[in-house]
Amino acid sequence: MVKDEYDVVVVGAGPSGIMAARAAARDGASVLVLDKRKELGVPVHCGEALPADVLDDLDIELDSDIISNEVERSRFVSPSDDSNIFESSSPDLNYIVDREALDKHLAVLAGREGAEVWTWTYVDDVIFEDGDVAGVSCRGRRGESDISADVVIAADGVMSRVARWTGFETGSDSESSFSGVQFEMIGLEDLEEDMIEFYFGEDIAPGGYVWVFPKGDDCANIGLGVLSSRAEKDVLKYLEDFVSNHSRFENGQIIEINSASVPVSGLLDKTYSDNFLIAGDAAHQGNALTGGGTGWAMRSGDIAGEVAAEAACGGDTSEEALSKYEERWREEFGEQLEGYHKGQDILFDLEDDDLNRILDSLKGLDTGKISLTRLLPYFSDLK
Repeated sequence: MVKDEYDVVVVGAGPSGIMAARAAARDGASVLVLDKRKELGVPVHCGEALPADVLDDLDIELDSDIISNEVERSRFVSPSDDSNIFESSSPDLNYIVDREALDKHLAVLAGREGAEVWTWTYVDDVIFEDGDVAGVSCRGRRGESDISADVVIAADGVMSRVARWTGFETGSDSESSFSGVQFEMIGLEDLEEDMIEFYFGEDIAPGGYVWVFPKGDDCANIGLGVLSSRAEKDVLKYLEDFVSNHSRFENGQIIEINSASVPVSGLLDKTYSDNFLIAGDAAHQGNALTGGGTGWAMRSGDIAGEVAAEAACGGDTSEEALSKYEERWREEFGEQLEGYHKGQDILFDLEDDDLNRILDSLKGLDTGKISLTRLLPYFSDLK
């Protein structure tokens, strides 16, 4: 039987939305998740890297068919040539996952906690009562519905319509947008399965970088992101040129192409109001330096779901009650995300000569375990 009233309605069944649903249902709320896609996890809009500690922190176990590979080392290649390389052990274990399988698995976990998930359902508007959010209007395979909710959580991505309809500014212009495209390729040579790679250079990825994330055997995700305002050609052309110019990749076969635009303009100033929360990419809660966001989305969604359930079940969904969400996520990881945004200015402003010199200098340092984001202090000091 289809209900038309819930404690919590979540718009978007990506990692943030589905984790919010799981947490809210686990904590006793009636929960509905709405997603416009027929199939969750499709299309893939990320490089499929996920820090292992996120899963530990959120008490999630993944089957081996979801984890494609484990990586513990990083390689950084300068613009000058492939011989100027800095390698390091990664500070943490990272998984390369099958993102489609991951999203479906998280949806199963939410469903088993009692959350309802409606796919192929479009949210057309937010319902207001006396000026406050009171639910959403939607349409799909169940027909048209007005769903009332004590709390609505917007987890509908970087250009969140739901947040905009509620009065929040979620857009991003070309000056602060990171355009990315990725090939999943097979038949690749000389892949080191425990090594992720980053290539820098104005000619190959202006304002960004190329990544190579091995998925096991001869398969890898090879992608790049560029700062839209600095690109002189289509982002797909940059990636095609990179692959064709590297003999390791030129004989590989492309079996999937994915693309996405990621805002790197920094966090939203506010992510809550009466009866309403914003989580994940909709709140720009990603790494503005790397464009990565799955782990942060999962964390923010979990917090949003807990706060929403507490508020709805306690009968107080006011702005003051829901402000606990922002307090918690900013305390847990807000400073890190702000730091990545500041680091973006460092990395994006570096010229090729700077990058060549910095990576050459790093080869003589005992940096220990380090990642792209942890290279920032060296970039800043050596520029």
